Amino acid sequence: MDEIINKYVINVINNTFSNVKKFKNTYIHHDTTSISKGRVYFYKFDHDKGTEEIIAKLYSKDGFPLNEYAAYKLLGSNKTILRPDFIDFTLLKELGYIMITSKLKGKPLDKLLKEQYSIETNSLFDILNSIVNQLNILNKNFSHSRIEPLIVNYGWLNHDILSIKELVFIGHKRLIKKLSEIIPEKDYIKKHMNWTVKNRKFISDEKLSLCQGDMTANNLIFEINKHNKYIFVGLIDWEYAYFGSTNKDLSDLVYSLHYITNTEYPVMLNFLETKGYYRKELMYYIIQRILTQVFVEYNSSNLKNAKKYLEDMEEAKTLLKFL
Repeated sequence: MDEIINKYVINVINNTFSNVKKFKNTYIHHDTTSISKGRVYFYKFDHDKGTEEIIAKLYSKDGFPLNEYAAYKLLGSNKTILRPDFIDFTLLKELGYIMITSKLKGKPLDKLLKEQYSIETNSLFDILNSIVNQLNILNKNFSHSRIEPLIVNYGWLNHDILSIKELVFIGHKRLIKKLSEIIPEKDYIKKHMNWTVKNRKFISDEKLSLCQGDMTANNLIFEINKHNKYIFVGLIDWEYAYFGSTNKDLSDLVYSLHYITNTEYPVMLNFLETKGYYRKELMYYIIQRILTQVFVEYNSSNLKNAKKYLEDMEEAKTLLKFL
């Protein structure tokens, strides 16, 4: 398998870059026993314009390769959305779909935060502000109405765009029903559902635009400069991109930052409200994320995570006070 991929990638490199030399490649695979988990290959080489690092991503069998390809095609040559440069995408019949992109300099935000042990509030706000700026660009330049003629016939991006908000509501309603059946403490779940129905209008009023779909800290690449300031480099992994509300993307980030930094939700939500993102909309998606995780843990009977999902339940009940 590695030989097939190396041959393909080396061919793409030689056809894309001039005067390639000092070629060196290494690879990391997430699962040594099964290709179903996918693999990520890293390549580094010199050419006439300097040193280049690229990534070749072999998708898992249950992944969404065409979806990520569609997202890159929609983003096109726009440089305001910071992300890896698209190089090539193909189907290797023996193995599956593979995409080649540039490798961004920097580290995933979750790793940086864990290395720093703690983070000042102002630095956290700088991080959030960087992402808000990207989401504002998506809302402005990649709204459904602006790029409808460019929609590629792949994956999630081929869904009936106008029905996505309704699908979000229906999916949430089903989740609440399932949770009510398996969790003894039903009052807060019922309260959340009642709030959802009552405030359904805000879901219908949300503007649709291209969303990254998995905006957690591990998919955000940052650097820390000599002044100890977090500099946003780019957003990776567009495999779950779709047309929806950027509130959902932002809520995923707030959720992950909460668990990594132990920062209280209200601290981040108060800041984001000054940037035009209202706390109720964000809170709706955060609670939905928590309840989904609770359901997954209950459904899998994962006793190891029992403490976490019980804490999530308590968190959801606390967050309802902000709705």
